[in-house]
This record gives sequence, structure tokens and C-alpha cells, in this order.
Amino acid sequence: MRRTAVFSALAMATWFALPLAAQAPAGVAGKWEFMYSTQRGQTTVTVTFEQDGESLKGNAVTGGQRGGTFEISKATIKGDALSFAIVRTFGENTFEQTFNGKVTGDTAEGTMTGGGRRGGNAEPIKWTAKKLPPGVGG
Repeated sequence: MRRTAVFSALAMATWFALPLAAQAPAGVAGKWEFMYSTQRGQTTVTVTFEQDGESLKGNAVTGGQRGGTFEISKATIKGDALSFAIVRTFGENTFEQTFNGKVTGDTAEGTMTGGGRRGGNAEPIKWTAKKLPPGVGG
């Protein structure tokens, strides 16, 4: 009888722990290349993530006329759900681009909102991303 009770307790503990294990954050530490298209053409942003559980920090490197290196903010990974923002300031103008999406292994996809001129993009812009091998990327 005692063995049955112990077995039942272990089985229940395992049953309740399975959903918690499924919710572990995806591993995104490293460099990622994000790509999206706007009316101005194809844009590539290289983002380097440092990860501590669900918390992320890092920076984004953008090209073009107003390119540079920008710190990311509001960055999290919950399960496979990725979210972060890039805040860019040029003189007295500041705008924020918010990226939300889903990570699947070494790839991700989602939408970006904000940025652009006069209040940002009205519609979300689709992006795709891939994790770069160590030592690759800007």
C-alpha cells in the first residue's frame, strides 16, 4: 500500500511539472539577423541577446543613413514568445520599434510596429530572423 502511495505521489508531481517544463524560455543568447521590408526597401538589423532566464538585454546594430548601435529594451522571452524594443534618437526626435514574435530553434518570425516618420508605421511589418553562428555578423 505504501509503495502505491509513493508511486502515485511521484506520478502526480511529474504530471504537474510537465507544463512547467514546456514553458521554459527558448534559448536566444547570441547574434540574430532580423530582416523586414518597408517602402524604402529591405532592412537588416543585427541583434545581440544576452539571456538570464526570461530576461534579455543587448544591442541592435542598424545600417543606412541613420544607422548605429542601439540598446534594446523591454526584452523578454517567455516560452517561445520573443519581445523587445529598439529606441532610436536623432537630435530631438525619438522613436521606438517594437518586435514581437515566435522563436523556433534558430529561426524566428513576427511583426514590428513603430518607427518611421510622423508617428511610425500604421500597420505592423512582418519580419523574419535567423540566429547567426558564433563569430558571424556585425
